[in-house]
Amino acid sequence: MHPLNFAALGRFTSLMMMTFALVAPGQLQAQDLPACTAQNTGHAHAWFLTKTEWSSADEKEWQEWIIALYKTKCHTLGECLKSPANKFRNSDPPNLNMFSDCTDFPYKLRMYFSWKKGLPFSYLSDVSARPLSKAQIQERLNQGKPEQQGDLRSTVNGNQPEERRSLPTKAGWVDFVSEFSRIGDAVSTSTLRLNPVLFGNAPLRPDFYAVKLGADGIKTGTVAYDASGHVAMVIRTYPDGRIDFFDSKSDGSIGRPKFPAFKYFKTFSRADHGVIFQNWRPIKVGGATPEIYNGSCRYYSIAENGGIAVAPDRSIRGQSYEQAVGTEWKSGQPIPSPRERSYQDNGSRVDSHLRFIQLRLASGNLRVDPVQSIKDSVGDLCGTIEHRVEQVKGALSGDDPVYRQTFLGAGDRLFNVFGGQGAWFKYSTPSMDVGIRKVALGIVADSKSFLERYAAGDPEISYSGANLKADLMKAFVRAAKTCVIRYHQSNGQLSHPIALPELLMRSTRLSFNPYDCPERRWGASDPAELRQCTNDAMKERWYKAMQPLRNTIEKDETANMSFTLGELEANPSLLGPKDEPVMDIENRLRAL
Repeated sequence: MHPLNFAALGRFTSLMMMTFALVAPGQLQAQDLPACTAQNTGHAHAWFLTKTEWSSADEKEWQEWIIALYKTKCHTLGECLKSPANKFRNSDPPNLNMFSDCTDFPYKLRMYFSWKKGLPFSYLSDVSARPLSKAQIQERLNQGKPEQQGDLRSTVNGNQPEERRSLPTKAGWVDFVSEFSRIGDAVSTSTLRLNPVLFGNAPLRPDFYAVKLGADGIKTGTVAYDASGHVAMVIRTYPDGRIDFFDSKSDGSIGRPKFPAFKYFKTFSRADHGVIFQNWRPIKVGGATPEIYNGSCRYYSIAENGGIAVAPDRSIRGQSYEQAVGTEWKSGQPIPSPRERSYQDNGSRVDSHLRFIQLRLASGNLRVDPVQSIKDSVGDLCGTIEHRVEQVKGALSGDDPVYRQTFLGAGDRLFNVFGGQGAWFKYSTPSMDVGIRKVALGIVADSKSFLERYAAGDPEISYSGANLKADLMKAFVRAAKTCVIRYHQSNGQLSHPIALPELLMRSTRLSFNPYDCPERRWGASDPAELRQCTNDAMKERWYKAMQPLRNTIEKDETANMSFTLGELEANPSLLGPKDEPVMDIENRLRAL
């Protein structure tokens, strides 16, 4: 390992915090380096630029690297990067911040790979809320909401780009460790909440471009964004319309969910809120000076009239706005709402955006196995609940565990439970709990649809058995009864085993509040099970007052929740429906 020549780099130190200028692609004059294969292994912290743009070979290597990490079954970003599957691990510095939530995950992996390969990397480091109209402001005031939008992750009109940071900087070198930590604070799901039609060709563009749906556009490394607040990466697609994902949760744990069983990425939101499937936007550095350092080719100073070009939509093959506007929209027309969008595949109108995605991945020859689909949905539910066990356990640890700390008082106002900071962000589960109920009820709806389509002779339904209803029931019951969890109670002891059917019937009583006792977190209602609960009277009042939120099956991150305990007790419908959905899935399937 060669020591870093700080004397040679000293002249660049004052420029380290500068970012590349944005220039049009036609203005770039970047030279190609002579046969440069060096990687950033000469110094543990240094990020040097050895290539001016990503080649097709770089993209292929990036995809292969992600798949290798996925196959290790690592449970955190740190485990992934320390595993033998990471061929770059031996040159990592010991103080690398390995934590990642959902949005950090694709960004940090792409940034890490760029560092090791000496490639450029660029990201939006700041966004702001798009302004509300006068009518929208008045509507918010009428609903009791504040005039200003406080959470950029759930803005009504989406966000707009404000600032971009590109690496390495004009000095041609940065400290990767500090940059790796910096990006974790800079990006969130708000970074992807951008209207591609408005900003795809703007001077300051999103980090990703909206892809044309299909196996060519949705590929390894494609980023999938759900407007309700989650980000994942695609690993592979299948001809029957399934997708394997690679993601990270708010507590840093890694998941490997599948689509369409996966609870996210099923809804095309407003165009203002972004689109689901997006690929990294091509970038290219210009005005760089190539030099040889210790036998390796590197670009040092980046000329002031050079910089980085971020490709506009109009120059990108495979870019499409169809996810945001449908397949029949024409440029210049008003952007349609989700209900107004029209999707056509091979000349036939498609009644569901979910089916549209599957048809595109299947190249029009979609075949769906109903029994396998139900098994996949149960598997996804079980995986989510197993993750919830760890999420809840986090609020029980430490010298001053969260569940024993004080929650809100009677005069305090509730906040947006789908956002929050600190312990709430780490250990609360409102989105997860909504997803559990939604997927469970989706099993009933899907089964009903499969039965109707099979009876009508739908050629997409692939089933060769004698009794589809009985086989769907059997698939659910067998898979559900093998999914069993036990949770740590307030006294530290493990609870009795709870199988998925029972847990689903408890799902409207599962507390998403990390300040509640673990018994409430897991929906206990039997006095014997609740005997250990440490909730005081105030927490119990808040638990009961938030029941309408536990009755919901659709997440609304823009809903007004700024109510006092007294207001909620006087008017329970402020937070959601009064009646709980029937979550006895086995009996609901039997009644079809």
